[in-house]
Amino acid sequence: MIAKARVLIASLLAIAALAGCGSGGPSGASPARLAPANTLFYLELTLRPQGAQHDAAESALTKVIGHSPDAAIQRGVTRLFRRAGLSYSNDIAPWLGQRIGIVLTSVSSPPNIGLIAPTNDPASALATLHRLARHASLRSATYRGLHYQIGTSNGTPLALGIVSRAAVVATPAAFTSIVDASRGRGLIASPAYRAAVRAMPAGPLVRGYADLSALRSRLRLLLSALPNTGAGTQVLPALLNRLNGAVAFSLTVRRDAFVADARSTVSHPATGSDVSGLPGQSWLALAGGTGSQRTVSLLRALRGNPAFAALLSRFRARTGLDLIRDVLPGLGKVELSVQGTSPLTLGAGLEATPTDAAAGRRLLAGIRRVASRSSSLMVSGNDRNFTISKRGSLLPRVLVTESGSKLVATFDEAVSQLRTPVLRLSDNPRFVTARRQLPAGSRVSAFLDFRSLAQLLQGLRSFTANPPSSNVLAILHRFDYLIVGSNPSSGQSRIVLALR
Repeated sequence: MIAKARVLIASLLAIAALAGCGSGGPSGASPARLAPANTLFYLELTLRPQGAQHDAAESALTKVIGHSPDAAIQRGVTRLFRRAGLSYSNDIAPWLGQRIGIVLTSVSSPPNIGLIAPTNDPASALATLHRLARHASLRSATYRGLHYQIGTSNGTPLALGIVSRAAVVATPAAFTSIVDASRGRGLIASPAYRAAVRAMPAGPLVRGYADLSALRSRLRLLLSALPNTGAGTQVLPALLNRLNGAVAFSLTVRRDAFVADARSTVSHPATGSDVSGLPGQSWLALAGGTGSQRTVSLLRALRGNPAFAALLSRFRARTGLDLIRDVLPGLGKVELSVQGTSPLTLGAGLEATPTDAAAGRRLLAGIRRVASRSSSLMVSGNDRNFTISKRGSLLPRVLVTESGSKLVATFDEAVSQLRTPVLRLSDNPRFVTARRQLPAGSRVSAFLDFRSLAQLLQGLRSFTANPPSSNVLAILHRFDYLIVGSNPSSGQSRIVLALR
């Protein structure tokens, strides 16, 4: 039964990709109303979108794959259900609602998990659950006046039944928690849940919620029960410390874009990097940080792992640099820009703002030292200002320099273009259009213009001479831009993949 239930869940996930396998009048109820108050993780999938939501999803998927996905995915869904001994059209479609929900209420072994599927036909839904469980040892049970089935399948505890017009398959503890939620003790009443889902987009295909603080507490309890494993007891707490507050997330499909959103209940000072000041013709722009205290703390904890410690030692032996002491603080905040849509106009630059000036100088000296050891490279200059070129190559030189409080690496003499560009991305109309898709006050950490990338690749003879390259270009021409941004003070983040 468990294996068949897994096939059922996998099949339902496949229907989500279909964006509307079946029509009619499925239940529009949200499974979130039955998510228990002690839910650690909740995932809701819209399996049968209706109206404009269905049309937008079908249009977007058609743009990406070049044809309507319905026929191919319906064949796949039919095969998946056949493996479970079921027919989608006869056994599933008559009762399946628009959405299903998956809840995790504990991380014990085995974890407590449940599947919630609202329906307008509880009798048919229950008959399907009984067919899935026909080889399991089930008996009748009652909880708070609700009758359901409980038993085991291959040694795994299992409960199934209809709760408030929803088909539910869950571990027994999760099942009773779902019943409690149906009586008004559910997740949707939680202040943390309400704070996380506030201002999230309406009508997503996928949405979810994670109580990170509660999850951290449960995992710490599990960790404390484990035998002392040396490095593991140092690394895992460092990872768990990164789990704070709660987060809601969603995936919305529009006719012209895929939009992923996240909202955290934990806000941070608005100190994130932003690519808006990079050169205006950048078709790839990235900004981020490498020397945060959280990253350094995590890597220091990882030093307790013999394999990682050995890796750090090899890195230091080959470069003379300590990854944690020199490289991360030496880079600090990093900004990368790539411009040019032909081999002759191609340019790139990387600018780093060290969190430790001395580490930045050690990093520069280390880069020069490593490059000087290569027989294929020529290096000239001192430890703070040097160029690297490839012997016998027409490729432009790479200039690496300390410029004020920053470290800059560019092709040839493009330092001024990177540091003081005539036009910035904030002046680029395409970037401005993309930025408008982000939450107000967002800092942009990544921008990619697919049109310029495709134009550059089309001009590279070595690329177009390869037959599979035509397929790559065909795919690139279906996308417009990718932009990633967040507002640290509000906890909102968004990724937009726009389509042409």
